[in-house]
Amino acid sequence: MSVQMTRHHSSGSLNRPRGLGLIEILVALVLGLFLVGAAASLFVGQLTEQRRRLLDVRVTQELRSAAALIERDLRRAGHWAAADQSLWLEGSATTPALNPYPAIHPASGDDSVLGYSYVHDRPDNNLVDANERLGFRVNSSSRTLEMRLAGAALAPASGDSWQPLTDPATVRITRLAIHTTATAMDLGARCTLPCPSAAAGCPPIQTMRVVTIDLEGRAVTDAAIQRALRSTVRLRTDVLAGQCPQA
Repeated sequence: MSVQMTRHHSSGSLNRPRGLGLIEILVALVLGLFLVGAAASLFVGQLTEQRRRLLDVRVTQELRSAAALIERDLRRAGHWAAADQSLWLEGSATTPALNPYPAIHPASGDDSVLGYSYVHDRPDNNLVDANERLGFRVNSSSRTLEMRLAGAALAPASGDSWQPLTDPATVRITRLAIHTTATAMDLGARCTLPCPSAAAGCPPIQTMRVVTIDLEGRAVTDAAIQRALRSTVRLRTDVLAGQCPQA
């Protein structure tokens, strides 16, 4: 019996495990760096957007707080503690007392500063004292919104006493615009007697004032973040001038 032996030749290079080549390693590194860069860029973008949103909120809050303070204080313009002394419509033989606080700057039209007054003293001396002259302006150097604490005249001036209201490190006030609309109403129909011909101060006139305030500002660290607010205030104290004829 013969035994046939068959020899099988196999290539060791075909069965041996292969490692990563240089090119594959370089490709993997490039892809990894690309993914890391994309993730880092997304993270930085999110941080930047979050910072801008927070800054936007701070600027908006600064402007809203300042506008609310202007509105609240302006509504007190012309307040007079002795208003019961004004008998201009009663036909009294005595000369009626006049409200010393009704004036406002600007009386009509536009300006970049706001001036007004109301009573502070108790009892009221019926005189407009320095500490009863209030107002608002934008400081031309610091670009902060300022409130007047005392003044020499109705129209605000640089020599008056001022207090900043906005944070100069957060917001830069770029514009404060004041517009006053005055509407006069004839009250002659409320007089018992008709006015004499060409009589001065008859019939009495009531003037209603509406003040529109435009306030604009931008972030100090990012000029692209800008906000603007508009407020409209109807002054509660109207200007009364003249008197009904005496009986």
